[in-house]
Amino acid sequence: MILPPALLLGVSLAIPVVDKVPSLNVEQVCEGIAQQGGVSFHDPNIAVEKRNCLDSEHAIRDEIAKQWSSFSAADKTACTNEATMGGDSSYT
Repeated sequence: MILPPALLLGVSLAIPVVDKVPSLNVEQVCEGIAQQGGVSFHDPNIAVEKRNCLDSEHAIRDEIAKQWSSFSAADKTACTNEATMGGDSSYT
């Protein structure tokens, strides 16, 4: 069976190709991680731990960006969908 061109176009539009690494808001996950390690919410180490977490997340994103073009379109879409489907976002 040969599919009409309009149907093929519809299918290709339904499966978007993600050409760039998603930009995730990692603030919330890093805040939570930092607070888990603190003695209290006023612990000065929380800010240091949060900064360490943010630096780590940005470094991981940079590594993903270097390899992004080598991933298949299906893997890019699956990765983006999973990373943005709700809850706290993280590149790890």
